[in-house]
Amino acid sequence: MSLDILPDIPSLQTSRLLLREVNSDDAFDIFEFASDRQVTKYTFWNTHRSIEDTGKFISFLKSFDIIAWAIVLKETEQVIGYCFFHSLERDHKKAEISFGISREHWDQGYATEAVREVLSYGFTKVGLRRIEGTCMLDNLASSRVMEKLGMKFEKVIQNARQKNSVYYDLKLYILSSHKHTL
Repeated sequence: MSLDILPDIPSLQTSRLLLREVNSDDAFDIFEFASDRQVTKYTFWNTHRSIEDTGKFISFLKSFDIIAWAIVLKETEQVIGYCFFHSLERDHKKAEISFGISREHWDQGYATEAVREVLSYGFTKVGLRRIEGTCMLDNLASSRVMEKLGMKFEKVIQNARQKNSVYYDLKLYILSSHKHTL
């Protein structure tokens, strides 16, 4: 598959989760966790104050050069998070992965389960050779997820991104296709 044309977003499944394309019907479930300051503490988007904010976020997730999934609990059909590829570099077959889970579902392995499936899809179906992940220095949960999945810490990027006029250093993790064993 060529990176010149982004693929349709396929549904992916794990034992507990369905990962499927994000749609406007997901707005209320997404708003529930996107309006939680604890969930958005380490994101580069602001806490949602209205369902309109969530609608804009969904539009962003469906925009050009993003491959995004809603993370859905099979048991309840509730959207409990998101996972997406962005910053696609076609010439280098590289992308960055981002993910988030509702606070109610933290520490239950859902992020690791979902991201594992998405990483595998990126390597085997999209043809990526390198996938990067970043997180703020004190975001230990995201660091743990990436490390569990075999992503290797590469370096700290100084003043890498800003949120609300504050610049943050980020930890950069990488996984290469020839090293992944998902």
